[in-house]
Amino acid sequence: MQMQHTPNCLINIELADYYRDGMTALDTRALTLLKKSFPTIAVGKEQHNVSMSHLFPHFVRDLIHPELVIDEEFLIGWSLLVRYTQALDALMDNHTDRFLMNPSDLACLQFAATECLSRYFAGSGSHDQAWIELNATLRGQLAEARATATERQSQELHIEKNRFLNLAVLAVERDQPHASVLEDSRPLLSAIQILDDITDFFDDFTARNETGLVQGLLRSMMKPDPERSDVLRALVSSGALRSQLRLAMNALSKYQARHAHNVGVSSPGGRYLAKLVEQLASLELILTDYKGANASTKTSILGEISSRIEYLAVSSV
Repeated sequence: MQMQHTPNCLINIELADYYRDGMTALDTRALTLLKKSFPTIAVGKEQHNVSMSHLFPHFVRDLIHPELVIDEEFLIGWSLLVRYTQALDALMDNHTDRFLMNPSDLACLQFAATECLSRYFAGSGSHDQAWIELNATLRGQLAEARATATERQSQELHIEKNRFLNLAVLAVERDQPHASVLEDSRPLLSAIQILDDITDFFDDFTARNETGLVQGLLRSMMKPDPERSDVLRALVSSGALRSQLRLAMNALSKYQARHAHNVGVSSPGGRYLAKLVEQLASLELILTDYKGANASTKTSILGEISSRIEYLAVSSV
């Protein structure tokens, strides 16, 4: 299977292979229902890979309640919401090779996803909080679509538009108090955000998005139009990359400890989380080697760091 990098939709090969057939069938049912409500809608070109956004409810279920069967109505709504999110990103970035839809069809897609998820959470103890998370996501996405280049520097805006991930947590823990559920998942969601920033470091730098990783560099780097390698070298030399990596590792380790009974035992999600923590620890050791290396060795190590980050982009959360 060929690995492909999809911005902001990070792929895990084992998880994708494990759930692919069921998710493909589910996506087909979701699009069938969409066509019934909006017969003229054009959903655009479809990606043939499975993103971590698609997999996230299964990943969370594996870690918290491996025996749980996630309700199909939620998964259909989730499939439509992920498709909407990716289509909106493609429209904003003018990526004509993936999910390019016109604004009216996007609105229909958003409406269908919202209706489906609202029906699923109706009557549950998580309904009000799910509505808050969904509205925050849609507001954040709309604000980003309307934002100027300067406004897009806001890290808060980036976090808001990704709050739809909380819906997966609420779905898996539907009968639990939502405050404790979201607090329990905070380390995982924080780590996801940091790893997303690491794999997207050059795109964020060139777009002047002030993430925790590149914000210092945006203020200090004077070289005009730097290459990706220049930006990576600066992030490694300054210690910014290692600092953010440590934050992600600590957050994942905290979450891993809370769900140790599922990690590395029987579920694909549990085994995957354990492997991811190992990958990040290995990358940290390479960053440590870079600090004391001579100039020629540093060039070689920098290439290895770049390769590890590219690997994270196709295998991490």
